[in-house]
Amino acid sequence: MDFYKHKTAPIREKRLSTVSAYYGDTDTLLKEYKSGSVNQRIRTFSQDIYSDIQYALQLINTIKDIAIVVHGPSGCSVSRLYFDLAFDDSVKWAVTNLNERDSIMGSDSKLREAIRQVFKAYSPKLIFVITTPVVAINNDDVESVVDELKEEYNIPIIPVFTDGFRSKTGVSGYDVVLHALIKNLLPEKGVDSLSKGNFINLISVSENFNDIKELVRLLNEIGLQVNILPRFSGLENFTKTKDALFSVSVNPDEAQYPGIAIAERYGFHYLQLPIPVGIKNTSFWFTEIAKVLNLEAEAEKIITEETYHLGKYLDNKKFEGKKVFINLPPAYAFGIIDFLEDIGFEISAIKMPYIDIQHLEQLEILASHKTKIPILIGEGQVFEEVNIINQLKPELYISSKADNIIAIKEGIPVIDIETLPVLGYKGVYNLIDKIEKKLYNPSFSHYLSTNNDEVYSVNWLQKKGNWYIKQEVK
Repeated sequence: MDFYKHKTAPIREKRLSTVSAYYGDTDTLLKEYKSGSVNQRIRTFSQDIYSDIQYALQLINTIKDIAIVVHGPSGCSVSRLYFDLAFDDSVKWAVTNLNERDSIMGSDSKLREAIRQVFKAYSPKLIFVITTPVVAINNDDVESVVDELKEEYNIPIIPVFTDGFRSKTGVSGYDVVLHALIKNLLPEKGVDSLSKGNFINLISVSENFNDIKELVRLLNEIGLQVNILPRFSGLENFTKTKDALFSVSVNPDEAQYPGIAIAERYGFHYLQLPIPVGIKNTSFWFTEIAKVLNLEAEAEKIITEETYHLGKYLDNKKFEGKKVFINLPPAYAFGIIDFLEDIGFEISAIKMPYIDIQHLEQLEILASHKTKIPILIGEGQVFEEVNIINQLKPELYISSKADNIIAIKEGIPVIDIETLPVLGYKGVYNLIDKIEKKLYNPSFSHYLSTNNDEVYSVNWLQKKGNWYIKQEVK
């Protein structure tokens, strides 16, 4: 993978044949992917969605001892308000506050001054410069400014080239940040050393802290230490990368880009495994890591103990025939579907922000169901989702974003896993506990649904969910 030698990451539509607009059945989508000719679709009407800039900022905001300079108009940094609430305000932000003149004449001087002020005020160990659509249009020479000040202050200053419009898939913003980190922070291979550390690189991009804590707990149980990156990491984590035994993914969809690049640079394994959600996937994830280290016996002992207690815990849980609507990113969606079906749930419908060639095996499993499962691809777009919910009447809704409000308004109990730890064995307890509470005491959702003001017209609710999804004409 030579992508990291370029200025920025290739978009997912080209690299992975990513689809971000679709509504139909899994059979049709699977056939298109297998034929090698995926029909890209567009929405002729679309609600606002997260762009690559929001995804990039979400990841960067978790890295330690940094400052962020958003190079664009002040509105491009408004997501700071959300990040301060969702995480903390320890990361320092600045914005170059470009105006109309800057968008025409260029704004190198404003960027230079913003970086100088941030360095003098906060003394960060690392500064990220996030470019925006205005900068993509006015063609500022960001790299020259960065190179000049990097030499002056003797700290890494990393440009991240987001633009908000190259890709229809917002998650591409993760790739753009990961590309910049690989290019600027990973040390060169150097001379091979016999003194490898007793640790692995655990590649985490979007997981919450307690999920990572659970996975680290499991790996520590077999005597293995963990170097987490890039989420919740600092400069020292990147320095250590080359001395790891191997790398392993948490979410394979997000970890693939850095996982392969790190493996190629340092010549060691990258394990791209299904996300450890539920009993079966967690046990598989744990076992595969242990196999590489010849620690299968130790891992098996832990798995037996954990699954024994979980089995007893699940004995009296009654979920048979309950219908659930899943609105999650692909890796989480497929992992949770697998677990929910094992404990008796029926999948009413699935919504994902995107899907790509990495998911063919999971698509085949879904396509093998006797009853075809409706699948909606697209981030946001709750106006399409409400049609499906009205038709199917699920009894539970599981998501990881704030667009679950439409389900609550329909009186459906909602579980938001954005802050709920669901990975590993402890994640099973957390998820089951939350499911029980929501199913057996849905009064909150029912109360909120008593407001009879309709958000959407009757005319729209009678249309099909794919009314505005059309095949792209080239």
